[in-house]
Amino acid sequence: MNHLRRLLVLLMIFFFLGGCGAKVPHQIVPEYAKRALKLVAVLPVQNEAGDATAAEMLRVRIVDELHFKGYPRVPLKMIDDALAGAGRAADGQITPQNFGRLLKVDAVLYVTLKEGQMGSGILFGRTLVDAEFELRSVRTGESLWQTRYKASHHHFGFTRKSIELKASRVIEAAVEEVVGKALSTLPDADEAPTA
Repeated sequence: MNHLRRLLVLLMIFFFLGGCGAKVPHQIVPEYAKRALKLVAVLPVQNEAGDATAAEMLRVRIVDELHFKGYPRVPLKMIDDALAGAGRAADGQITPQNFGRLLKVDAVLYVTLKEGQMGSGILFGRTLVDAEFELRSVRTGESLWQTRYKASHHHFGFTRKSIELKASRVIEAAVEEVVGKALSTLPDADEAPTA
């Protein structure tokens, strides 16, 4: 039993250290700070995974994280109403320039949920969230920043019901990790010069 405990501790250390030092790959335009971006509209999440819960959590968490980084909140209802009022589907088909005219924002953030799943087996479950992010200028339509991040959380239980309950709690942690890591590569709003 003592040997098993040591093995589990070593595995936890390995996973912890493996996740801490990795840099998140991303692309950003040169001289991003000179773009003076302040208002960013977060479009409805493209849900390729079919997980409505994860998609909604993702969008709300992104708005919170952008606010924490100094970008003023653009209310999601206002964005959705503008899309509906324009008579367009909320699936990313609207151009950044048209969207800029609708809401008077500086950039739009397209988010695609590639995977969002909660799997469970006997004594073991896994929650996976994989999302792609792209920030586009409403003035030029160009891609200013983009990244993709995937988080996988494992959980254990003695019954299928306990594993499913843990999975529903872990999805929030996975979404938080994806948003936090991905948006850590986006400069803060106060890094841009004010006009």
